[in-house]
Amino acid sequence: MRPPSQPSSTAPARAEIAPGVWLDGRLALWLAAERLLVIADLHWGYAASHRARGNLLPLRGDEEIEPRLRALLAEYQPAEMLWLGDTVHAAEGAARAEQFMRESTVPIVLLAGNHDRRWRRAGEPTLRRGNWFFHHGDRAPAVPESCTEIIGH
Repeated sequence: MRPPSQPSSTAPARAEIAPGVWLDGRLALWLAAERLLVIADLHWGYAASHRARGNLLPLRGDEEIEPRLRALLAEYQPAEMLWLGDTVHAAEGAARAEQFMRESTVPIVLLAGNHDRRWRRAGEPTLRRGNWFFHHGDRAPAVPESCTEIIGH
């Protein structure tokens, strides 16, 4: 089964690792049968959070997240996105992540990661969908039998 469109010669690599399960070089996993785009470790606000604490880092990173997500959405046209935790690096990233979520035309399900613990929007730490079991990976929850474990971290 092929993804919705073929990459151009300049597009990041992707590989089908099992029937209908694609790893995309833009740091995404595509589950074709479920039309589910899985993303982890966006770390919105990474540079800003370090700068707020006196660490001098270049202000970069956040402006690369949205175009990457929009390109993935345009290419795969998922029914839903699942973010596997560490969506924000610290509180400084919450506003931008929440704005993206408000503007998204695709539902986004959030799982909590270790950096999201103080972010009130982060959801549960695990999610089971059919034979898939998702979590961030900073803990080792019991994986239900018959499930394939998908982690971010």
